[in-house]
Order: sequence, then structure tokens, then C-alpha cells
Amino acid sequence: MTKKCARCKTQLPSTAKFCSVCRSSEFESENQVKYTCVSCSSEIMTIKRPKFCPKCGKNMVSDDELRRDLIMRRILAPDAQLHHCGICRQDIKFGLTFCPNCKEAFHYHHLSNWVLSNSSCPLCKTKLVLGK
Repeated sequence: MTKKCARCKTQLPSTAKFCSVCRSSEFESENQVKYTCVSCSSEIMTIKRPKFCPKCGKNMVSDDELRRDLIMRRILAPDAQLHHCGICRQDIKFGLTFCPNCKEAFHYHHLSNWVLSNSSCPLCKTKLVLGK
């Protein structure tokens, strides 16, 4: 019976207390799932689903949910490049939404946070309301 080091992925005997390569005491288990933060992209391996990211406090999603979200929501710009968020200017890999007036692309969580405090599009200033 073996187990795998969570840090360097070395296979170790199940009785090992520390990894012989990196000296870590964290091991992957069969039940662990990798969760990724939707905002800062930090990753955590854990059995129980974390409610919030320990770095930024935003929601966490499992790799399966992230892959499903990427397949369902990926919309490419006309030149086959990913859209850039009008707020953070980063590539939008998931959570894409548009302003209905100016058609600018945003990360959904960035635009929804903006609308909660400003109630308008950050670029064209059209009044926006969050849907249910």
C-alpha cells in the first residue's frame, strides 16, 4: 500500500510520516478533490468542499465543475482569442458575461460586484440590474 506526497507527487509507503524527497507531511488521499478559486486561481486539495478561498475569500469550485464551466461558457472573440475582462483586463477563461448596450466582455463576478456598488456599466454607464 502506498500514498502520494501532496507537494512533489512522490509515491511513498503508507507508513511514511514525511516525504523522503521534500520533507512535507501532507499526503493525497483517494477521497481528496482539487478545488480552484474562481477569482485568484489558487488550488487546494481537500476531502471536504471549502466554502471560500483562504487567499481571497471568493468561492471555490472543483476541477470537474471548472472543466464543465469552461466547456459550457467559453466564447471566443472573432479572432479566436479569449475575451478580456473590461474591469481587470485579464483573459476570461470562465464566467463570461457582456454589457447588453456596449457588448464589452466581463468576468461575471467582477461585473456583478461592480453593479452592486455602482448600478451601471463601468464603460458605457448604462444602468444595469442583477438578474435573479
